[in-house]
Amino acid sequence: MLGILTQGVFAQSRIPFGPKNSKINSSIKYSVVGQYRANFDRYQGILLFDEKDNSLKEVSLEIESGSIHSKFLTLDNIVRSKQILNIAKFPRITFQSQSITKNEKSYQVKGVLDLHGVKKEFVSTFTLDKFKDEQIGTATLILKGKWVLKRKEYGIIWSKLFDHGGVLIGDHLTVEWEIKSPLTIL
Repeated sequence: MLGILTQGVFAQSRIPFGPKNSKINSSIKYSVVGQYRANFDRYQGILLFDEKDNSLKEVSLEIESGSIHSKFLTLDNIVRSKQILNIAKFPRITFQSQSITKNEKSYQVKGVLDLHGVKKEFVSTFTLDKFKDEQIGTATLILKGKWVLKRKEYGIIWSKLFDHGGVLIGDHLTVEWEIKSPLTIL
């Protein structure tokens, strides 16, 4: 559902998003499979888009941590367990932007990520494309972002050492997401 907040002749669009029109993928090095790639199935968020200056003003996101899944059910259960995400204690992962600056090609979004009970401020780069379909009076916003997080900074410290050296899980967690949302052309 698209809500429009009018400001003179221009509007700010409050655009909700979820799994129907977006995707959130994650990956981390995992020695058993090389790269553990998983998706989140349950999440919701809001974009605030200003049509006057064609810019993004706010991003918020809430992910159900237990909705992570991959093609490896056993590994998914380990990721959901106390050793890693501990979904019983930390059922949600949230992000709330604090400020957004725009340059020629992208946005720098400063915000707070709450992951595994640790709230941490960071800056990430987002891209935003807007495609117009004048014939039917709509546009589609496509917002893409990528976060590279050090899991230990968020209290996710579990790992096992192999007998001959090396670790089971890598230190960097990558989260890539894409949001596609319709926008009414005024």
